[in-house]
Amino acid sequence: MSLRKFSPFSATTKIAFLCVVLSLGGCFAPRFSPVGDPRGVEEASRICTDIMTQRKEGASLRVLADATLRRGSEAVSFRYAIVHKAPDSFRVDILPPTGAFTLGLFVFHNGKAVWLDSHEKTFSEAEGDSDLFERFIGLPGISRPVVEGLLYGTVPSLECSKVRVYLQENGDVLLLDSASHVGWRVMQKTPRVREVFVLNKSEGRTAVKGRIEYSTGMRPERLELEVFDPVEARGELYLTKFVENPQLSDSLFEVAPPANYERIE
Repeated sequence: MSLRKFSPFSATTKIAFLCVVLSLGGCFAPRFSPVGDPRGVEEASRICTDIMTQRKEGASLRVLADATLRRGSEAVSFRYAIVHKAPDSFRVDILPPTGAFTLGLFVFHNGKAVWLDSHEKTFSEAEGDSDLFERFIGLPGISRPVVEGLLYGTVPSLECSKVRVYLQENGDVLLLDSASHVGWRVMQKTPRVREVFVLNKSEGRTAVKGRIEYSTGMRPERLELEVFDPVEARGELYLTKFVENPQLSDSLFEVAPPANYERIE
């Protein structure tokens, strides 16, 4: 397997949040086995429902994150400007480590997703965001709710009838969501996320593992990710600016592809 040299420009078509442009064959995804004491259906539903009722939906969020992505001796750095406005408007700008010009961006607003690559001068559009967001991120299973859960440090809304619950020795709870194939390890039966596991469809292997470090004020401060599939890499994101409930105009999410951009499917 070989690692291709890359620059911020070549990376924009393959990475938005935590992936690098790699040229390699298959990668090994470690086996996943839920840790903890599995609870029965009724108790699991009760625990999950209690955690869901404690959730507080953020009205909006603005984050600036410095990211470093590594594989072996290779590394690349980016900055990400991320904004979210409830209920589901979401925008990510990819920026160089210094400077404020956008290398690429993803926007979801009013049920429509747009992905712009300013270097290649191409764009994609889709109704709904799941498929296009995965392509933009470059990691299967990394959905917008997963990213929002990591940024807010709060487990997303889950349908408890589809969640298996495992109680861990330290009081933490593993919520394994069969709808999204994502496991959320939360602190002490609260919505506060400690770790996240993005699994393959059989839930037997881990594609991505994430961990959150919090500030003394319990806001997410550092995100650490281990990527196993489709690439093997590590990523660190330091949330250098974190503003909860800023005033955000809808115009920030109303992005039209420039006339000289080529549409790609």
